[in-house]
Amino acid sequence: MLDIYIVRHGQTQWNVEKRLQGWLDSPLTLEGERSALLLREEIGAIEFDQVFSSPSGRAITTLSIAMPEVLYVIDDRLKEICLGSWQGKTIETIEKEFPEAYYNYFFEPENFRLEGGEDYSDLHKRVSAFVDEVIERFYNKKVNKKVLIVTHGLTLMMMQLIFNRDVIANIGTYALSQNAKPVHYHYDGEKFDAIIEVSAQEGYFSKRF
Repeated sequence: MLDIYIVRHGQTQWNVEKRLQGWLDSPLTLEGERSALLLREEIGAIEFDQVFSSPSGRAITTLSIAMPEVLYVIDDRLKEICLGSWQGKTIETIEKEFPEAYYNYFFEPENFRLEGGEDYSDLHKRVSAFVDEVIERFYNKKVNKKVLIVTHGLTLMMMQLIFNRDVIANIGTYALSQNAKPVHYHYDGEKFDAIIEVSAQEGYFSKRF
């Protein structure tokens, strides 16, 4: 058996400013640090067989606050989607400067393309490879293994889509998780079942999809 806990990083300054971060970074806000401390209360007592983190500073900082003594593995496949020239820009600015790509990003994800960035297929490939590896390494028919993953909003949405064997066109049906709130899935060797589902965050995804 295999239990996978997934956490989106704590709130950052660019989250508040509604700027897309992608592979860039911004520091946690005080609220982000507070939510990471609350995360410690929720999962700190769980003995994980492996902890993984995105290499982004906001993910590592969240994990370091929540579980300061834990040993973890950084995996590049857990990065947020790379958004090239969009990174650091506000959503309002992107909508004005890139109207077609903006529309596809939110409403027709299977058609989204951005020069210098990733598309949803790129994200799907690397997250799928990560999920397959986790299953291969940690799934055990007799022993219930536990894995923690600290990552990003859209990456977490894609992971849920993969768990459900869904298609990229439906990525928008998966809610953007609240910052630093654990999502819990159980894998029985055939399928993933949601134990703790995403609590939707009021943000650009939830408003536009």
